[in-house]
Amino acid sequence: MNEKEWKKLLIQGITLLCIVLLCCVYFDKGSCKKEINAAAKDKKPNIEMGAAAVSTASSISVESQPKVIVLDAGHGGIDEGASSANRKVQEKKYTLLLARKVKYLLEQKGIIVCMTRTQDADVTKACRVQLANTAGANLFVSIHCNTSDAWDTSANGLECLYATNKKALAAKNKKLAKTILHSLTKTTRLKKRGVIKRNGLYILRKAKIPSTIVEVGYLSNKKDLKTIIKESGQNAIAQGISDGIIQALEGNR
Repeated sequence: MNEKEWKKLLIQGITLLCIVLLCCVYFDKGSCKKEINAAAKDKKPNIEMGAAAVSTASSISVESQPKVIVLDAGHGGIDEGASSANRKVQEKKYTLLLARKVKYLLEQKGIIVCMTRTQDADVTKACRVQLANTAGANLFVSIHCNTSDAWDTSANGLECLYATNKKALAAKNKKLAKTILHSLTKTTRLKKRGVIKRNGLYILRKAKIPSTIVEVGYLSNKKDLKTIIKESGQNAIAQGISDGIIQALEGNR
């Protein structure tokens, strides 16, 4: 290894270390420290995606410069989010489970992943966005489950939400939403409902980096619910989101 290559490797190593430290300590000041610390007190999840899933993720390359993603598992704590008709399936549980699986796949590609919560804890929307805006992240992806009225079980499929209130980010937000939705539809084979502009949603309105909310299916729909609660379906969802994120990163070169 010549001197030029050694210097390049050293710079990349220092950059990676700085990003990791930033993800760990950036909340030492401010009102969000307690919330994020509580959400981060979790044992390392035992998540096995299987060889096929990892192999698929590995087929997509990313540039050598470290990338940082903020993953937001929607809801948590007293905020249960949506639920199935019998209330046995709660959104907050499955968004966290899916976020962990996405994190696992992204880290196989050397991508640094910061989670807004890693257990069933209360984290405000303001703190979630603060993490996205201060962690030096490239993208902010929030995972949610959809629902319809209890008597309407026909609504089904996938959606990605984006905001256009910040002109500099409008096109990037929409492109990120489209990229993830396309990938997610491919791996899950669930109905593609489309990308939807939602400027009124707090985390999308306040985010200063390309962002999207991914609605992975309807808990009020039998087919979508089955996909969300089955391990094979969860793996397909995680694969679709992670592949979409990687493709979005490649598109931002």
